[in-house]
Amino acid sequence: QANDLFFMAGLGSFLVAHVLLIILYGKLKTEKGAGLNGPQKARASFPIILAGTGLIVILYPTLGELRIPVIIYAFTLMVMVLRATYRYGFTSKQSFWNVTTGALLFMISDSLLAINKFFQPTPYSGILIMVSYMGAVYFITKGVMAHRQY
Repeated sequence: QANDLFFMAGLGSFLVAHVLLIILYGKLKTEKGAGLNGPQKARASFPIILAGTGLIVILYPTLGELRIPVIIYAFTLMVMVLRATYRYGFTSKQSFWNVTTGALLFMISDSLLAINKFFQPTPYSGILIMVSYMGAVYFITKGVMAHRQY
């Protein structure tokens, strides 16, 4: 029970962080430029939504009482990655690629954590989770700084 409580506290903290990133990515855009059109957005969105939804489907039977919080978190994470992707054309290429890489690394880190916790413990999961998480923070920070110079 204590582990679930700590997990929920972490989930809530990172949920807030992802919501703040969604807001930040909306502000880190210029009015000039041409972004992705409808078909381009669909092509960019498909693998992100497929990966996020696929993971939920795989983990669903093992989530128990954490189903709703984990699904809300996964949805928010997908929106955060999509928001990063939709900055294309509204910021410098360096800012776009760094932020998008960071967002994808965040999704990878959280997916590895979820697989390890709910599906099957995996070798070296701790190091893989932390390396992908640190990479996410690094690239997002680098991308935000690159936009400020744009």
